[in-house]
Amino acid sequence: MKPSLFFIITCIGLNVFSQTPIDSIHYLQLKEQIKNELREELKNDSTIQNQPIFSFKNFSLKGYGAINYYNFDFDTDPTLKDKIDIERLNLYLGYNFTEKISLKSEIEFEHGGTGASIGYDTQEEFGEFDEEIEKGGSVKLEQLYTDFKIANYFNIRAGRMKVYFGLHQTLDEPTSYFTTYRQEMENEILPLGWYENGLEFYGTFAK
Repeated sequence: MKPSLFFIITCIGLNVFSQTPIDSIHYLQLKEQIKNELREELKNDSTIQNQPIFSFKNFSLKGYGAINYYNFDFDTDPTLKDKIDIERLNLYLGYNFTEKISLKSEIEFEHGGTGASIGYDTQEEFGEFDEEIEKGGSVKLEQLYTDFKIANYFNIRAGRMKVYFGLHQTLDEPTSYFTTYRQEMENEILPLGWYENGLEFYGTFAK
């Protein structure tokens, strides 16, 4: 029994000794693989952390403008000259922080910007001639809000935004109406440019 037991132990020892270099090679390969993966993860984390808070590629800018030309032909004032009026210029500036969070704004320039002008009305009105001081242009921040896109059926806007009450609120751009000016009748009932501060919840179930 003793010689047999010694022979079995010797064989097991030789077998273990013969497998040790192979296991060591596998261990080193696995260790090197783990190190490479950790190094790659740290590199990616460092790249993400070094990204700037603001990036120019996330900005968006669009807008529209309306310019009117007035051709006067009055018998009461033949010296009245034609004029060009820059009715308004609207610029929409936005920034996307993430795919779900964005900042939107609208700036409106009316009649060439700020300032004052004096206008003399030389047209006869029931036998009277008026001299009026007219207001100049203006610059207004119409909208400034943060948009949180949560789901198709539920989203949130917070800040100053346009109140879409009625169909005519969506027809305020020059390509949306056929007259020279905006709809005056609808504007007397409800203001076309209706802006308020607050929260807006919106979404759709169509998608």
